[in-house]
Amino acid sequence: MPTRDALISNALDSPAEPKYLAACVQAAPIAFDVRATIEKTRDLCADAARQRAKLLLFPEAFISAYPRGASFGATIGARTAEGRELFRRYHASSIDVPGPAVKFFRTNRQSKATPTLLSV
Repeated sequence: MPTRDALISNALDSPAEPKYLAACVQAAPIAFDVRATIEKTRDLCADAARQRAKLLLFPEAFISAYPRGASFGATIGARTAEGRELFRRYHASSIDVPGPAVKFFRTNRQSKATPTLLSV
C-alpha cells in the first residue's frame, strides 16, 4: 500500500488536467434600456472570448434588469403615479423569448465560440 506522501508525489508528478476557464460576469445592465443592455452584453461576451473563456455566465435577469429595491410606488391598497410609470418602463423593457432581441443577440454576438448563459 503506497504511503500518503507517495500518493501526493504521484499526483503532483502526473500531467495536469486541461484547464477550463469559466467566466462570471459581475456587471449591471442598463436599466430599462434593452438595446443598450444587449450592446453591453455583446461587449462583455467579446471580452470573455478574448480572455479564452470556455463558458460565460451572466447574473439573473440581466436583460432587462432585476429591479431590486424598486417598489414601483406600491403599498397595500395604493400605487403612486410615479410607481405606475416606473413599472410601465420596466414592462416595456422586457423581451419576448423567442423574439427580436434574442435573435439580434444570437446573430450579432461577437464571441460565438463561447457558450453563454444569459437569464432574461
